[in-house]
Amino acid sequence: MYCRNCRKWFPNNISICDSCGMPLVEDLDIYGENFFYGDAQAFEYIYKESYNWVAGEVSKVLPAGSPEAEGCINTIYNVLYEKIKDYNPEQGSFTAWFAILIQDTIYNYGVVKEDSRDKGNIIKNGLVKVLATVIVVAIIGSGIFVGRRLNKQPQGDKKETTISKEDITQKSTQKQKDVKKTEKENNNNKKKDIKNEEKEKQKDTKVSVMDVIDQNKPFVEEILEMEAGYSFNWEDREDNFENIMLRSLNRLYGNEVEEGQTTNIWDVVPKENVKQCEYQEGGGKISVKESGFERMREFLGCTETITNLCANDYDTFSCVDGIVREDSAQPVGEETLRIDQIAYKTLSNGDVQAFYICNKGGEGVEEIDTAIITQADNTLGIQLKSCDIIALREIYDIHKIFGSIAALGKECKNDGALVNIEQISEKEKEAALIFSVYWQCVSKNDDVNAWEFGYYYPIFSKDDVIDVDDFTVTLPHDAFDDYLEFVDYNGTIDDMIDNNDFKYEYGCSISRSGDKLTFTYDEDYDVVCTLQPTEETGYNWDGFELEENGDLKVTCLLYDESEKSSGIGYTATIKFTDNAFGMQLESLEKES
Repeated sequence: MYCRNCRKWFPNNISICDSCGMPLVEDLDIYGENFFYGDAQAFEYIYKESYNWVAGEVSKVLPAGSPEAEGCINTIYNVLYEKIKDYNPEQGSFTAWFAILIQDTIYNYGVVKEDSRDKGNIIKNGLVKVLATVIVVAIIGSGIFVGRRLNKQPQGDKKETTISKEDITQKSTQKQKDVKKTEKENNNNKKKDIKNEEKEKQKDTKVSVMDVIDQNKPFVEEILEMEAGYSFNWEDREDNFENIMLRSLNRLYGNEVEEGQTTNIWDVVPKENVKQCEYQEGGGKISVKESGFERMREFLGCTETITNLCANDYDTFSCVDGIVREDSAQPVGEETLRIDQIAYKTLSNGDVQAFYICNKGGEGVEEIDTAIITQADNTLGIQLKSCDIIALREIYDIHKIFGSIAALGKECKNDGALVNIEQISEKEKEAALIFSVYWQCVSKNDDVNAWEFGYYYPIFSKDDVIDVDDFTVTLPHDAFDDYLEFVDYNGTIDDMIDNNDFKYEYGCSISRSGDKLTFTYDEDYDVVCTLQPTEETGYNWDGFELEENGDLKVTCLLYDESEKSSGIGYTATIKFTDNAFGMQLESLEKES
């Protein structure tokens, strides 16, 4: 089985592509098309793949394995070889076309199943044709064709040759044995060729996807910016297209009615496609050619035309006579997510993964998103496969990054040395967790804005706190899942609870009641540093940088060791992963 979209082969028991969700195509259909386009080796595969099927059809009217049946089978493949150019891949599958050819050839051969005439006579007539065919083959075997005439090879004394029925049957049987022997000898080589072909296709895919992106970056990145804040999988592409259509119409409207070009939407839908635009307070009108969205529709994987989609009672916009119209368009505002940085990474299967940092109004990182772009059989050559949100500022994902860096930095005391995650011990990761939770006790009476202004960055969500007093903090059991993934901790929070020596090592005990955890600290819990605000805390939110290899560098000022310090600078390298948090700390470097 084969996926046209991903250009990947699958076992015959698979019917749906596990990468893109598209239905797979039968191997016979693929090789039939290849044979039509001139791949001579594909004929060998067709013969091997379809022989049992063809023989089964013939055996319905001729004895299986008989010379008559074998001759009919040979004729079918001869006709296929001669008439392959009559097949049209655009009008249907090769299997369907070949099925008709098989039945027609059997009929023309002189065998008609369940005919009203005498079946024995029919088979007899068919046998005459078999004999005639084999006789011709035998004669051709002793001479050569020049144009359409048969010239005999020079021979000695002229002798009369008599060909018996037994000779013909023997030749036919031997021919089948030779064919099967050749098939067996080529089978292993064919499998190797298919595997090598697939490897070459994957190699080409890696290059071609990135090449197409490079040639169309303004187009691709404007669509990714419209996707910011969305998560969707391939199965939801039709709904996703509706959302992006609405966003694109609003952007087109904004570019038309506001001073200056507010977005780069004209890189996706060229300006000349806008037919009419009318500004109105509270929502304006805009009309755009349907054809102007065609490249975007293909890139987003939408199989329906906009006209057909609008026929399904879309209430956001309409499409009549090839014109898309929206009557309540709004220009994009300052709260619209904008891509600040973007990096691309080619994956092992040839797809390209994009990582992009988005902000609102230039106020630092708001979220980090990712998208998968794959090769496609469309005009552009590529297609958006999925989008996802890795980290959101509003649910404290970014705070967790800062908090982890701060707490681990306090524990490691690396003094300017680069520390890889493998060099950070499990006990240091545990101690950092305990330290971070304790600062909830210290800061409980502080201004709530302390979270935003640098007093305190925890490793859990602000909304997770259930209860807190001077020496105890109660949090949900899953409050630390992201942190443990982020620092690659080899265990769970339950392992810490079950550790009888934990209280003696860290001056803190953890108890569990249902889905709640309570941390209880000794009154003399040792605080080795203080967390204080700095005048440069805004720098933290601007300190995100995507590397060319797709890694994320975060440079920040996080905590003070003394009141005189302006903050301790750290640079963390983070890689994007498939874990639940979507990120993992790779290394940590403290400013010397």
